[in-house]
Amino acid sequence: MVSLRDRANAFETQFAHEQSFLFCAQSRRNRLLGLWAAEQLGESDPQSYAQSLCDWSVEHFSDEQLISKLCQEFDRAGQQLDLDCLTQRMHALLGDVLHDMRFA
Repeated sequence: MVSLRDRANAFETQFAHEQSFLFCAQSRRNRLLGLWAAEQLGESDPQSYAQSLCDWSVEHFSDEQLISKLCQEFDRAGQQLDLDCLTQRMHALLGDVLHDMRFA
């Protein structure tokens, strides 16, 4: 019979695995979002911009901070950014990345 301690350890292991999986998915999503933003902003090196956004998002892990940073970037460039469009894009990209990671 499985003891409660064994079950607790299994749940902790599963939780850690799920959090690691989600972190990787969000990082991939942020990179794709960075490529999209670089295209919208007319960046000369979209790969570099996407990588810098991805690196930045590791230290600032919340989506709210990422949205705020992108709003500032678009404001600096003098471009309008529709927040609904941005959040829909973020959700769609995360869904695509999760699908790809699960079935890869």
